[in-house]
Amino acid sequence: MPSPMWKIQAGLFLLALFVPFLAGGHQADEGGWRPVPTCRSAMLVSILGRFREHVCLGTVVHRKHILTAAHCLEAAGPMPVIRAINGECSGRPQLQKELRAEEAINHPSWTGDVTKGYDIALLRLPRPLDVQLPLMASKNFDLYPNTKVDTFRLHGDLQTAQSVVVANALCPHLPDLPPQTFCIYSESGSMAT
Repeated sequence: MPSPMWKIQAGLFLLALFVPFLAGGHQADEGGWRPVPTCRSAMLVSILGRFREHVCLGTVVHRKHILTAAHCLEAAGPMPVIRAINGECSGRPQLQKELRAEEAINHPSWTGDVTKGYDIALLRLPRPLDVQLPLMASKNFDLYPNTKVDTFRLHGDLQTAQSVVVANALCPHLPDLPPQTFCIYSESGSMAT
């Protein structure tokens, strides 16, 4: 039986990453990517690899818990270091510069294959963070095809681009996506799940 921590639904993590952001008038590149304004993403952290390189993004969902993709832990290691992305806001740090997770818990149904779903992990931190937590959708919220979402990447700086949810059956190269997974399409033509 899954632990009580998995009552936080995988979809809520994804929705926390897709909170709409205004890009403060910055021009988008040809793929639609724009810088995220400072102070608008204190809940996002960079999961670092063994050589302190950026591997994945994570979302602070509780003062001592970060949600990320389970496949990220393969590159980052079992207890990765996290780093703040938008370090300062209103003159005070939003998150310590770097902090090592004291425990990483993969979803109990994670098989190591992203096409089978459950690609989610919870990182437990040794001390609480002083950050504004993201607003979460209700557990009854569903994403339907044509829903617009904002996605994020760390490409020198934190950037956002608008994407559209597409039906799983239309997701190229991943025709058998499980129902708990969804496919998004971006203007640049790239697909992600």
